[in-house]
Amino acid sequence: MGFTHMPEASLIPIVAYNYGARNKSRISASVEWGVIYGIALFIAFFMLLELLPVQMLGLFDASKHMMEIGIPAIRILAVAYLISIPSLVFAAALQGLSQGTRSMYITMLRQAIFPLAFSFLLSRTGQLQVVWTAFILAELLGIPVAWFLWRKSFNESVSAEPEFSNV
Repeated sequence: MGFTHMPEASLIPIVAYNYGARNKSRISASVEWGVIYGIALFIAFFMLLELLPVQMLGLFDASKHMMEIGIPAIRILAVAYLISIPSLVFAAALQGLSQGTRSMYITMLRQAIFPLAFSFLLSRTGQLQVVWTAFILAELLGIPVAWFLWRKSFNESVSAEPEFSNV
């Protein structure tokens, strides 16, 4: 999971620097590029998980039963990880704007509250593979929440500073 945070972690100081420099357009561009780079970097890892789940689980000496459970889980979770990139970028960008609390809200929603709620609902199907999709649904629902919090914070931050420019 640490691999998915690499582009986002480097985004925090970039947003913070440009926030301090009052450069609105660079903040926006940094976030856009963060999403692009995040997805581009993750695609290789995504392909490994999608194409080689047996080999990935083999690294952990998985039993036959674990392979039966783990192969579909890895493939479903790989999709969820890929979908998570925008939310991760928005959460990191919020930290760059000194909005750590809003960043934490995004993380709590997409990693705890939404997955638990969807897992509970989907467990009623009695099919484990369906329950794994709770993580995809959580990430899909997390994106608009993250985008809303980012836009709200960005607009509040730059409008509160009259010296902001589009230089």
